[in-house]
Amino acid sequence: FLDLVSGLEREVGRTPSAYRRARKLHQALHQRILRRYVSTADGLDAVLDRGEFNCLSASLLYGMVARSFGLDVQVVEIPRHVYVRLFVDQRRIEVESTSRTGFDLRPKLDLGTTSLSDPGYGSNAAGSGVLPQLSGTLPEGVDLERAVGFLWHNRGRRALEEGEALRAARAFLEESRLQPAGSTPSE
Repeated sequence: FLDLVSGLEREVGRTPSAYRRARKLHQALHQRILRRYVSTADGLDAVLDRGEFNCLSASLLYGMVARSFGLDVQVVEIPRHVYVRLFVDQRRIEVESTSRTGFDLRPKLDLGTTSLSDPGYGSNAAGSGVLPQLSGTLPEGVDLERAVGFLWHNRGRRALEEGEALRAARAFLEESRLQPAGSTPSE
């Protein structure tokens, strides 16, 4: 991970514009690291070792690297999907980390764009590639430390699918320890 950050720092640089730094980081991650969307590739090991990612692992990786570049990051959960939110120059920037064209979605949505052509977008049940509706009230984000709970949630959900109730209960218990007070999961 440290080697990755060091290489990205040389490539992205420390431009004074946080917006440009965030955009360059998004592009560099898709050029160098994020190779293939795999719905079960939750862990950072899958991304770093094989370039396989899903919405969670891509968002966590983007968030961790962005934070090391001095950017203010959150992970946002919507039903069956997560994405990244940045705060740059008193502006909120929505980033679909699974898509090469997913940086700063707000202007695209304001222009009426509702989907991306990138086949790697999203992890919703239908795999439809439809952007989350971001106009109006935006969902709340969580900090990176709390976003780790989404890993536990996915682990629990997969354990349930495999008929492993005790393993699922342990994973959901770990998730509950990381959830912010008063929050409710989207599922």
